[in-house]
Amino acid sequence: MQRKYRMIVVDDEPAARKYALQQIEWERLGITALYEAENGLDALRIMETAKPDIMILDIRMPGMDGVMLLEEICRRKYDIAVIGLSGYSDFEAARRMLSSGRVVEYLLKPASADALFEAVTRCLEKIEEREQMELLRNGLQNHSSPFPLPPDEEETGCESPESSEELPPEVSGRKSAIVRLAKEYIQLHYGERLSLEQVAAQVYINPSYLSRIFTEVEGTGFNKYLQKLRVDKAKELLRDPGYKVYEVADLVGYPNFQHFLKIFKRLENTTPSKYRENAMWLIGQ
Repeated sequence: MQRKYRMIVVDDEPAARKYALQQIEWERLGITALYEAENGLDALRIMETAKPDIMILDIRMPGMDGVMLLEEICRRKYDIAVIGLSGYSDFEAARRMLSSGRVVEYLLKPASADALFEAVTRCLEKIEEREQMELLRNGLQNHSSPFPLPPDEEETGCESPESSEELPPEVSGRKSAIVRLAKEYIQLHYGERLSLEQVAAQVYINPSYLSRIFTEVEGTGFNKYLQKLRVDKAKELLRDPGYKVYEVADLVGYPNFQHFLKIFKRLENTTPSKYRENAMWLIGQ
């Protein structure tokens, strides 16, 4: 079962709080309790009882601003992952926020829903890493992640290319035909939960044999081929502003957004939201 998380949005602008709380499907990340505060003092009162795991925090607020709130959080030793928000003119305040050690991500206002979703995902990764370290220190070696990957997304360990001997043309041609059929099936079903075993069943061979000849014919393993295909399809969808990033992840077969983000960053060296921003800028030229 996915762990449940709590999040608070601290911003003196009601419209900004409403946007962050209502325009994003936080339950996809296991965030089921949401709180809001219009200044630092209100936030502290809520934190005493609600104990949120994540905070989206604006720097500029009347009374106790974001920097002062962070200093108080550190003094009280509250365990919370923070996303800082500020304008271009708040460089010095942003620097102080980042030096607190609690700020996982820093975004310029107004932050898009996609950027906020990715930032919160990174906060959850930090929380998971910290909890794993605590459990290891306590001698618990078999801690299960609150973000389990679907079985079809885990590495199978059968992607290593094998050295192939010269084969008769008819044998090589049969292998190519099998792989071509497998790729056609993948192209039609990449948005679904897809496994090597499922594809192998469609072409009537055993999974280990398909893995071997797929690597032999394509020069890349089944998992890597599927990941690249899904990311390429995601890039196409990200050029359409009508989709949110987590909706794109779903459409290309990654219901686990954290895993989608990791794969996308590894293959494209950027995040989905930043890729979208660059693509939209180029389209507007």
